[in-house]
Amino acid sequence: MIPGMPIPTWVWYLLVGIASGAIALYMWPKFTRQTHIQEHKPEPRDRFERIRLAMPGLIGEMARDVMENPTVRWCVPLDSKSMASHVSREHFSYYASDHPSLFAKFEILQMNGYLKEVTPGNRWEPANHRIYAMTEEFVQRLRRAT
Repeated sequence: MIPGMPIPTWVWYLLVGIASGAIALYMWPKFTRQTHIQEHKPEPRDRFERIRLAMPGLIGEMARDVMENPTVRWCVPLDSKSMASHVSREHFSYYASDHPSLFAKFEILQMNGYLKEVTPGNRWEPANHRIYAMTEEFVQRLRRAT
């Protein structure tokens, strides 16, 4: 306690100091974690490379399809080759019998911004009835991957 300072003022300074210290201790890890995540965000090229390495069969087939049919953008994941896709426009079909975990791979590609779901009507249909459009960025990366 400082001589001559009234007790209420001293208590006020003490409480403000404790509160600001507590706030700093609480907020510091949140800001440093957020800064760390932003600084270490993978580059798009690294992200595509990781995806390509994780699913080489699917990415390879997609790359071949894009090279053979450069104007087609729609693609449909199907359970088996005996299923009909019922898509009115030209599209690529990929089969779970050829690519294990096909629907999960399509979700990964969608979450990374390489595919956009364009299923008309009910979005809550099973995964094997969904239609996706490849983004131009994805098509360009597929062309460079071959």
